Amino acid sequence: MSFMEKAAKRRSRATGGACPAWCVFDHDGIGPPAIVLHESLPAVTEISGPRDADVPEWIDVRTTQYSPEESGEPPRPPAVELSCHQGSRYRVTTLTADEARRLAASLSAAAAQVDGDPHPPGYLRHDHGKRVISTTAVARASARPRN
Repeated sequence: MSFMEKAAKRRSRATGGACPAWCVFDHDGIGPPAIVLHESLPAVTEISGPRDADVPEWIDVRTTQYSPEESGEPPRPPAVELSCHQGSRYRVTTLTADEARRLAASLSAAAAQVDGDPHPPGYLRHDHGKRVISTTAVARASARPRN
């Protein structure tokens, strides 16, 4: 049985069929609910560049949904977790789906500049002379010169 078939089987057995398609947890366990209700497989990127060769660095990105803090409350909405690891230490940043999309657009624009495109889409000049990359209409409006 493939991984996807196993995941589909677990989802079909989940209580009330409420397990999202991206969840990789086995919800057959008996006992109190876990802190993390649902979690996706991580997308892992190893970091290269100048650093201590003995201390590996990587970033993993995954989707998570946490249990409510109080019983009777609805679960928190799913979120994107960005974890930056350096050796045995790590830091987790939780993003909404919209924040994750804006970050992805900013990373893409910065990568375009590294590849030689000095003015990727969204490139603007801020009113105090600093160049900024804007990925949303709100940010574009705030970056326009004020009269």
